[in-house]
Amino acid sequence: VDQSFYHSLMAHKALLCGNVAQADSHTGLMWEKGRDTGFPVIDYVYHLERAYVMHGLKEHEETSYHLTQCYKKALMMRSRPFEFMCLIAEAQIAIERGKEDDGLEFLKKGMALGRKCGFNNTYIWFPKVMARLCCKALDAGIEMEYVQELIRRRKITPETPPVEIEA
Repeated sequence: VDQSFYHSLMAHKALLCGNVAQADSHTGLMWEKGRDTGFPVIDYVYHLERAYVMHGLKEHEETSYHLTQCYKKALMMRSRPFEFMCLIAEAQIAIERGKEDDGLEFLKKGMALGRKCGFNNTYIWFPKVMARLCCKALDAGIEMEYVQELIRRRKITPETPPVEIEA
């Protein structure tokens, strides 16, 4: 389990640095070390990180497969934090693939869950992505108070100041 989580953290670090190939390698090692442990969190984290890797490699079918598996695991474990992370990932990936309406729908569900549960952080957190998603949410009028508080608490700063977004 420890070795599996080590590779999970290394995969996340690689994704933060934009090194998809290295993240690909680490998610493979994570799965190799953890798949037979019977620890469902490993399955969840593997599928979520694998979705991010496949998205980075532009493998859309594989991305969708891993997002679906990830969401199933979150619901199976009745884990609201994991469900939140799935919705945020779905929003990011849909928006980046040009599916704005789908992305905003996932963002609406994710931010509503985040507000309801008081989430200010997640196990897998991409600061630049969250900055873009928070701007999208504010621009679309999604969970305004929660998103503004999330920005304050996490000191979220977008790369380019969103001067066109009044909120």
